[in-house]
Formats: sequence, C-alpha cells, structure tokens
Amino acid sequence: MKEIINWLSGPKSRNLEAKELLEELNQRLIDSGIPVWRFFTSIPTMHPEVMVRSIIWTNGEKTQMLFIPHGALKEQQYIDSPIYLIREGKKEFIRCKLVGPEADLSYPICVDLKEKGATDYCIFPATFSLNIGSVVSWTTNAPGGFTEEQIESFRSILGVLSLRLDLESRKFAVNELLEVYLGSNAAKRVLSGEFRRGTGETIYAAILCADLRDFSSLSENNSPKKIVEHLDNYFELTAQPIQEEKGEILKFIGDAILAVFPVKDDPYEACLSALRAAQKIKKSTLQWNQEHPETPISLGMALNVGDVVYGNVGAKDRLDFTVIGNAVNQAFRVESLCKDFGKNILTTETFAEKIGKENFELIGAKNLKGITGERNIYSPLD
Repeated sequence: MKEIINWLSGPKSRNLEAKELLEELNQRLIDSGIPVWRFFTSIPTMHPEVMVRSIIWTNGEKTQMLFIPHGALKEQQYIDSPIYLIREGKKEFIRCKLVGPEADLSYPICVDLKEKGATDYCIFPATFSLNIGSVVSWTTNAPGGFTEEQIESFRSILGVLSLRLDLESRKFAVNELLEVYLGSNAAKRVLSGEFRRGTGETIYAAILCADLRDFSSLSENNSPKKIVEHLDNYFELTAQPIQEEKGEILKFIGDAILAVFPVKDDPYEACLSALRAAQKIKKSTLQWNQEHPETPISLGMALNVGDVVYGNVGAKDRLDFTVIGNAVNQAFRVESLCKDFGKNILTTETFAEKIGKENFELIGAKNLKGITGERNIYSPLD
C-alpha cells in the first residue's frame, strides 16, 4: 500500500485523467494481491448540466464513464442505494457479503452484483473540496470475498485517493467551465496561456450572426422568468446546428448570437458549413413554431466571410475572448435588414461568391450603417 500511496501522490499519476488513473490504480491493487473485480466512484463537477461523473471499472471490461444530470438525487434508485446513506452521513462504511450465511442483499445494487458473480461489496465516503460528499466502492468475485486486511488496505489509501480525485475534479471543472462559457477552441487557447489583454491573431473565417425578432415586445409583456425560458429555447435551436457544423459559438449578446467557422484550407468548405448551419436553424425554428404555436420564435441571420482578430479584449480585470473586425460589423449590419427584406437568412456578396452566386438570389443593394458605399445583399435560394 505504501507504493500505491506514493504513486497516487507523486508526479507519475499527476497528469492522468480520472478514467486512466482509476484503471491503473485497480490494476496496482490486483498486482498487490487484492482480488478487485469492480470499482465505482462518482466525482462532482461544476457543469451546469452534469452533477457528477460516475466511473465504473470492471476487470477485463471497458471502463464506463456516466454523466449524471442534476436532479438525480431525487430519484428512487439513488435513495434506495448505499451511496445515499454514505453521502448523507447516515453511514460511515457499508460492507455487504453477497454469498454465504452472512449475505446481505438489502440493496438493489447488491442483488445485481451477486447475479454477476460478485461475493463481497464495500463502500466508503470520499470528501471533496467545499465538503462535497462522494463515495468509492470496491467489489470482488473471489471465493470468500475480501479479507479484513484487504478492507484495511482500502482504508489506508482512501485519504490520498480522495485528494487525488479532488485535484482531478478541479482540473476537469476548469476545463468544462471554460468550454461552457467560452467555447471549445477559445477555452483551449486560454488554458494554453493566451489570456493576456491585447493578444490575438488574425484569422480568415466565415461568420454567422443571428438575432431574435420582437424581443422588446417579448420583454414588455412577459415575466423575467418567461423571457429567460424563451431565450434558452432560442439559443438551443441556434447552438446545436452551429456545433454540428463545427462552428464555434463565441458570444451570446443579449438576444443575439455570434459564431465563426475558421477557414483551414478552402473558404468554400467553411462558408458551406456556415450556410448549412443557418439552414438547419431555419428548419428547426419552423418545426419549433409548429409544435409550440403559443411561443413562436422569429429570428434573422446573416452570413459573411473575412479577416477577423481572434483574441482578448477588455479591461485589466475583465476580459472577453471574441472576434472583432469589419467582417463582423458587416454581418450584424446585414442581419438587421432581414426584417425589411422578409428573409430569415441574408449574406454579403463576398460570402455568396465563395459558394457560388448561382446558389443565391440578389435581393438588392443597401447602405450599411457605418460602412461606406452600397453593398449587394443576397439570400440563399433553398
């Protein structure tokens, strides 16, 4: 156990993610002579949709990683489990022999484990930062189950294992929160050190912006809670197609959304992805309105392509990771014309050229606010 404790607290395990850490830990326990067959833990997260990551390791099988949503603590399956008793502080340790005269099958999990050939099950508390409670459990299928010495071995590593999982949980939380609030690519850049004010790079990208229609009327005639629900539905309809087409959502601006599709080799591919995302949004919005006539969603979208500066801008103690540039300004100016033209999707001439003007209808020429000269405005034919 001393070697395992040194490994858990040392540099060799420091860069392992939870799944790899627990796979190696349990293999080391087996190598030390403890007949571990199954291991379980649940690691708290700070994700808005995920309460914990449950990890189930079974010897000879692929490790399972389950993302348990908020609200799961109210489910009967959890309330009937030994996890509930440990997390709520009603028990400090539970051990259930699964075979023989001392067999205890009072929990559904014990019945399931016995049916799979298990002979002994034990579960311990694991405390994370901010006194968030969790558990770790080990199960064996060895005849006779665990020995008392093996149970004590688990206890001896519990403290350092909890600390190690807590550190991994914090790292996971930082990654996840940055991805949720900044987007995947921006999060990676910030974590790699690109977080100084004024830093950034010029990239060539297709741009998609969308804006909710009649938001002022919606705000005036509904409660704040209803407004938030409506915005959430709108952003969900727009975000999913953008992510499906490999776009990066950079910003929710009130009732507007800004996304980019960076050009890798061919502008055609990035522009086509942006166009497909806009068409999917239009389709999903129409479907939503058919299914929810009492809360219809109306929006306008614009597509452009050009050079933008991608990076940090803001005050010393409050930064924003975004894209800025004339191409972004033009996109929002074009979007503001959707209502005038009665269209859901408008594009600049530059964008239409990248895909092929034959796929677009010339709507007209307009002066864009703050931008010199008239600009031809197009709309996709489909």
